[in-house]
Amino acid sequence: MATTLGGIVILFLLYASGAIFLTVMLAVGIAWGIRWGITWALKEIARDRELETWLKRVLSPSENQINNGIRKSTTENRYESN
Repeated sequence: MATTLGGIVILFLLYASGAIFLTVMLAVGIAWGIRWGITWALKEIARDRELETWLKRVLSPSENQINNGIRKSTTENRYESN
């Protein structure tokens, strides 16, 4: 089959299309695996009550931080207007 120039071109096109197809299939498989893994991890995290309370405590600002931020912004605005 590969004795003529046309046969060599067809052989190259078959090889290239097969390589592209396999690369795309591999990428899709990796993407699905990552998606499944992240979904599984988030479900496991959602079941952990201790982690949930810790995240709420760490990520929610306390009243002192909120009040200090308000005081600081009003003080900065006062100095900018003068």
